[in-house]
Amino acid sequence: MLWQILATAINNVFYFASPVSVAVELWHLAKTTEFWLSIYHSLIRILGGFFIAFILGILVAFLACRCKILKELLEPFVNLLKSVPVAAVVVVLLIWFGSRWLVLCVTFMVVFPNVYFSVWEGLMQVDVQMKEVALVFRIPWWNRLLYLYRMAVCPYLLNSVRICIGMSFKSGVAAEIIGLPENSMGEALYGAKIYLNTAGVFAWTIVIIGLSTFLEKILEKGLKWLGEKEITPKVRNSSKRERENVSKIQLHQISKSYGEHSIFAHWDQTFEAGNSYCIVGESGCGKTTLLRIIAGLDSVTDGTVNQYNSIGMVFQESRLLLNMSAKTNLLFAGCSLDVIPAIKEVLPVEAWEKPLREYSGGMLQKIAILRALYSDSGILLMDEPFSGMDEENRKVMIRYIKKHQEGRTLLVVTHNAKDAILLEAELIELRQEERSGNQNCINRNYRK
Repeated sequence: MLWQILATAINNVFYFASPVSVAVELWHLAKTTEFWLSIYHSLIRILGGFFIAFILGILVAFLACRCKILKELLEPFVNLLKSVPVAAVVVVLLIWFGSRWLVLCVTFMVVFPNVYFSVWEGLMQVDVQMKEVALVFRIPWWNRLLYLYRMAVCPYLLNSVRICIGMSFKSGVAAEIIGLPENSMGEALYGAKIYLNTAGVFAWTIVIIGLSTFLEKILEKGLKWLGEKEITPKVRNSSKRERENVSKIQLHQISKSYGEHSIFAHWDQTFEAGNSYCIVGESGCGKTTLLRIIAGLDSVTDGTVNQYNSIGMVFQESRLLLNMSAKTNLLFAGCSLDVIPAIKEVLPVEAWEKPLREYSGGMLQKIAILRALYSDSGILLMDEPFSGMDEENRKVMIRYIKKHQEGRTLLVVTHNAKDAILLEAELIELRQEERSGNQNCINRNYRK
C-alpha cells in the first residue's frame, strides 16, 4: 500500500515504478526464455562459488584445528580475503581472467572467510569432557564427527549461512553488473538501468531478493535438521569383545604434582588382573587423579605407568550426550545392540529411546555405568559411580556390576567403604601426610 502511495505521489515511471507496473514487467519477463536462462546461469555461478567456499571452509577449518602450524599459515590469507574490497578484486579478476570466472571467484572470496571462522569457533566449543570420553573409549572418528563435532559446529555454521547467502547474491550480482557475463541477472539489471526501465530494475531486484531468501530458508532447514537429527552411530556386528589381555596395572615410583602441590610422591602400587578394588580417602588425596593417570588422561611428573588401550570408565560427571537417547549414547561408545536384553534388567524399556535430558541424575549414572560395562574394555575405572542413587538403586547397580564384570580388573573410587564389602573388593585407603606429601596406602581385604 505504501509503495503504491509513493508511486502515485511521485507520478514518474522513470524515477519510481508502481507495484502494478512491476508486476506487469515480471509477467512479461517470465514468459521469455532469456529470463530463465539468466536466472539459471547466475545461480550456477553464485551457488557454485558458495558451495565450493562452504565445503572448503569446513575442511580447512578442521585441518587447521588439527594442525596449529597450518592455522598460523592460513590466517593472513583468510584475513586478506575478509578485508579486501570486492570492487578491487573484481577489477583485478577482469584483467586476469575476464568475466567467465569472475562471479564464482568473488562469491568464494566473500563466503570462505565467514565459513572458516564460524567452523573454527564451533570446533573450539567442543566439550573437553566429551573429548576425554572419546579418547578413553577409543571412539572411532566417524562417531566423533557425528556426535561431537557436528553438534558443536552446526549452530555456528547456521549463523554463517544466514549471512553468507545474502552476501553471495549481493556480491555476485554486483560482479555481474561490472563484468557483464552473457545471460546473467546482473546483465539484465544493467540493461534495465541503461534503458531507464525502472519497472525492470525493480522486477529483477525482487527476483534476486526472492531467490536469496528462498535458498537461505532451504539451507537453514537443512542445517537445523542436520544439527538435531539423531543419526544412529556405526554399530558392530557382534557383542563379542576383543579385549586386551591385561596381566596387571602397575604404577612404579609415580609422582604427580600441580605446581608446588604434590599429589603422589614416589608411589608404587599394583592392581592384579581380574581383581576388584575400592579406593577411598578424603577429598584432594588423589583418587580421581589416580584413575585419570591409569586412563591416560593425565601424565605423571615422574615414574612409569603401564599404558592400556582397552578401558571403560565412569567419570564423576555423567558425560553423556544429553540431547540423545540412552541407545545412541551406548552405540556412540562402541557398545553392541546385542546387549539390550541385559541392559533392560536395570533400565526401563520406555527409557531406552528417550532423550537423556529428561532423566534424573541417578538414571544418568546408571547409563554411564552401562556404557563402561559394555565397552570393549579389559579394565573398568569408576569414579563415584553411585552418586545420585538411593540405597536400593545403589545395591542393584553393585550387584549388576558384579554380574557383568566378566573377569575384568575393576577400580571403584567411592566415599562409602561399605561398597567394598558389597563388591567383594579389596579396600585401598589413600591418605596424604601433610609434611612429606607421600601417599600411605592401607589395604584391607574385604574379598570373600
